[in-house]
Amino acid sequence: MPIPDEIIPKQPEVESDDQKDQRKRWELVTGVSNALSGKASACQTGAQCSDCTELCPELLAFNLLDSELKGAEKMLEITPAVLSAIKDGNTENLLAALTPGGIEAQEAAGQVALVNSAVLPKTMLNGCTREKLEAMGIKFLDDADQIFVNVQLPSGWKKQATDHSMWSDLLDDKGRKRAAIFYKAAFYDKHAHISLCSRYSVDNHGFADEHGNSVKFGQHSHLITTCKDGETVIHVGLLRAQDAYGLSENHYALAESWLNENFPEWQNPLSYWD
Repeated sequence: MPIPDEIIPKQPEVESDDQKDQRKRWELVTGVSNALSGKASACQTGAQCSDCTELCPELLAFNLLDSELKGAEKMLEITPAVLSAIKDGNTENLLAALTPGGIEAQEAAGQVALVNSAVLPKTMLNGCTREKLEAMGIKFLDDADQIFVNVQLPSGWKKQATDHSMWSDLLDDKGRKRAAIFYKAAFYDKHAHISLCSRYSVDNHGFADEHGNSVKFGQHSHLITTCKDGETVIHVGLLRAQDAYGLSENHYALAESWLNENFPEWQNPLSYWD
């Protein structure tokens, strides 16, 4: 079922970014469609996709492309996730990409699998290194796959899901956050990384009212700078109107000076835990 040449967008002399993306997506869909048109010669059923009743990635892809060809302008609505699943010939991923909320469900399932596993991401950011993790008592074993490595956590340590399906926390035996773990489990863009957390930090964007009282986002008129031990405020800095952008850097610097004076090694993620 080749796509007729006359309905494929022609490449202009100078392409905009949107036109370039559009052309690339058409080229990929065209290649998949033309490849599927010759599927019968290799298919065990010996039937053309249009006459086949087998549930397979090729038939799902054929039906998707065939329905879209009946309204060629809709071809542009095919997402990168759908195209990736078609290209890989993966039925489960294709159904996830075509089902509303399917990708989000895949990411949520990935978070559950992560927090219940004995693995950490191999990619480490923001100064995180294997040596620092080992200094915290984490033992590295063999690679689990291309993204994760098997580990043995110290007694009482665990991974805990946050309210965002792509973020989880690594907690120590006292329930303190020692690292932030990102994991996007969507099949078409699967990747993960880990960053260490210092015990003390500056929060330069606390939501507050005009009197400096803490309020929820959306109810605030001001921002307040604080120093924290985990999530506990240990020093209250200056208050500013939320649109007073010019004060932000100065307020942060003052809070940073307070931490430098009281906890000189506060930026070291290995300091002050014991």
